[in-house]
Amino acid sequence: MTGQKDAASSGTFVSVDAFDIIAAPAQATTVKVDDVDPKITFSKTAAGVSQWNHETGKNWTLNDYLGTETSSNVTGASYEYKFSAADVRLISPRSTNHAKADVFIDGVKAGETNTYIPTLPSQAQFVAFEKTGLDPTVEHVIKVVNTGVKGDPAAVGTFVAIDAIETSTPAMTPEAPADAITFDRVPQKAGTFLNLHGRDAAMVIADYAFDGQKLMYSTSELFTKMPVTGGDLAGAQWCQERRRGNSSPVCLGSRCGHLERHPGGIHLG
Repeated sequence: MTGQKDAASSGTFVSVDAFDIIAAPAQATTVKVDDVDPKITFSKTAAGVSQWNHETGKNWTLNDYLGTETSSNVTGASYEYKFSAADVRLISPRSTNHAKADVFIDGVKAGETNTYIPTLPSQAQFVAFEKTGLDPTVEHVIKVVNTGVKGDPAAVGTFVAIDAIETSTPAMTPEAPADAITFDRVPQKAGTFLNLHGRDAAMVIADYAFDGQKLMYSTSELFTKMPVTGGDLAGAQWCQERRRGNSSPVCLGSRCGHLERHPGGIHLG
């Protein structure tokens, strides 16, 4: 409360009708889990024996993520991973003995992987599959199944391997409620734009009483009076803009122009 008022005002009341609470923008996130992470579940035989082999310390695992990979040459062998993110990627090695695998997301086939290459050495950390645009607010399940079909007739095996699973969600700005009184940018005449040093003005000040004047409109960030020899100067953000060589558009009463430093207070140029 400043206690200031327009010359024609009969009081100094400030009224509040409502507040629009808008969530802060969500930061981008990325999660990468190694193949040995217990969050990844691998299929087992009826006797409870894993159908997959975890390997490390081999010449073909040296360049893997964290130096490990998990593989199986059993038709129908599968692994699953639950996640809540917009994007998911399967990171796999490639070799001459690899097969094709079906990929399912939430029970629906989303594609397949084929990590066969015709010659050695093996290749590490290949993005074998990627799916984007999922709803990050719900839990998803990705499942990969060894088809038993060689990646190429020349393949010398039917292995499917996983090195890591990576999920990510880009930064998101929540939408304001439909009835919110907010502005994406300073309201202006349709088809016109106001730029300060190449960027849209992101603030608007209106109906501000200043030394007997009524500030109708300003793109300066006015939040106080600043004492200046022989008078007052409105705003701190305006001074920052001024030091950069730019004066900010304002309207006093029916006149519009730019704020300029003046010994007697403010001057509308």
